[in-house]
Amino acid sequence: MSTIFYMLRKEWKNRLLALFRHPGKLVVYILLVVLLVNSVISTALTPQADLGGFLDLRILHGAYLGILLLFTVPILLNALQKGTTFFGMSDVNLLFVSPISPKKILAYGLMKQMGRTLLMMFFFLFYGAMMAQTFGIVWTDTLALVVGAAVTLFSVQVLSLLLYNFTNGNPARVRTAKAILYVYLAAIAGIILLEFTEGGSNMEALLAAVSSPKLEYLPLLGWIKGACFAFIAGNLAQAGLFAGLTVLAVAACVLVFVRGNVDYFEDVLQSTETAQEQRDALKKAADSGMMTTNNGKKRKYKVRTTGIRRGWGANTFFYKHLCEARRRSRIPFVDSNTIILVLVNLGMAFLLSNIWSEEGDVMPAGLMMIIGAAFSCYILFFLNATGAWMQELMKPYIYLVPASGFTKLVWAAMSTMLKPVVDGVIVFAILGIYAQANPLTVLLCILVYASMGVLYIAGSVLSDRILGTVANKGLIMILYMLILLLLVLPGVGISLVLLLTMGDFLPAIVIGMPVVLWNLAVSAGVFALCRNNLENVELTNSL
Repeated sequence: MSTIFYMLRKEWKNRLLALFRHPGKLVVYILLVVLLVNSVISTALTPQADLGGFLDLRILHGAYLGILLLFTVPILLNALQKGTTFFGMSDVNLLFVSPISPKKILAYGLMKQMGRTLLMMFFFLFYGAMMAQTFGIVWTDTLALVVGAAVTLFSVQVLSLLLYNFTNGNPARVRTAKAILYVYLAAIAGIILLEFTEGGSNMEALLAAVSSPKLEYLPLLGWIKGACFAFIAGNLAQAGLFAGLTVLAVAACVLVFVRGNVDYFEDVLQSTETAQEQRDALKKAADSGMMTTNNGKKRKYKVRTTGIRRGWGANTFFYKHLCEARRRSRIPFVDSNTIILVLVNLGMAFLLSNIWSEEGDVMPAGLMMIIGAAFSCYILFFLNATGAWMQELMKPYIYLVPASGFTKLVWAAMSTMLKPVVDGVIVFAILGIYAQANPLTVLLCILVYASMGVLYIAGSVLSDRILGTVANKGLIMILYMLILLLLVLPGVGISLVLLLTMGDFLPAIVIGMPVVLWNLAVSAGVFALCRNNLENVELTNSL
């Protein structure tokens, strides 16, 4: 065990020394800590009576459950398909070959993963002041929600570890596990739909449905949500009950895993070997133009085009990404995210129109479009945080192309910048038809959404320039959002001034154009300033 503690000490010591060798990172982290402390203190010291009117807390019930589902479902599905691990290659090279008990190695992996999860959850502490002002909760309630999200993420990773080891190499078990997961999701949707229809199918019924106590009796996610909101409501006995059930479930998963298969590192190595065999088999099948069906029979694999076929110099990366996009979807840039974005906007428009109709009024189409654009830009932040250009940085080819750094950056990011353009045209055209909005307002929403997509890429380039490689994803999200906030503020400020001073005289597209023009101008400036990113290859693995 002393070997593991030695590794941990050296790892943190090296990270700290690396941080002092990069003063830019150190300044950013200090600023981050100051902002975090300010957010927590402002939430703790603001009297609840002074926070003004609050939104219904039941909205937070539904939003929190949605966030937990967004965390868990992709992790579980990915674990069933590709497996999961708590370890890196350094652990494989140093720990797996050492005469250390596999149980101790597993305990080390669990503790290390728990630490990463807690660090990543710091991102949500920045929402503390906003949630206090919106829903009237105090800082301890915010902390409970953050801890609940961290426990959820850690628990689902442990569960995914158990699922992978249970289903590995057995297609029937994989199908059974997926069926159970889909039944679980159907149960959540069924409870909400039943409560909604029985309550009268109005806004009040919807709020009652998403905060239904029946949801809290579903395993794991329901228990964690129930513990958090029971604590907020002051029901400590119920919070303790749900927390105890969660701890027992996680402990049972770990116990079953350890008792069933102690040699976890063998599974890690086996999953790596299996993945390589699958890649070799697919390559062999593709080379022969044949694929094998589930019945063991060979079928023809239709190849329409081969090769990139177009491009010269830096723009070859763009055509390469187009070729890769055609493999994922027959229509480039149109995928499941596009459909989800359309459905989310239509659902939000339907709910907002119902709320306004309950008050005997009709919601303005322009306001509905602006709200949809703002919400879509927020979702785009999570969908477009990184793109194909980040993957190109991990390969040597982009550094070897005899072209300027600015040109290579632009063409490598071009496919990622065009995706919001296509999505914006589809989403806001459909939303505009539904809301019967002015075509100029629809055009404004498309331009704002597309320009925010370009700005997000520019912020990612600038973040890579300033911070380099940051291991913790939670810190990446916080710092990335901070950089984007600084980049977007001037354009938004100009539009707000126009809205407040000349909003009655100017059309919406004129008021919103400063945001679009500023986003494009500052993005071009960032690309120009960070063109040297591709002049020097730096492979780092620091904080």
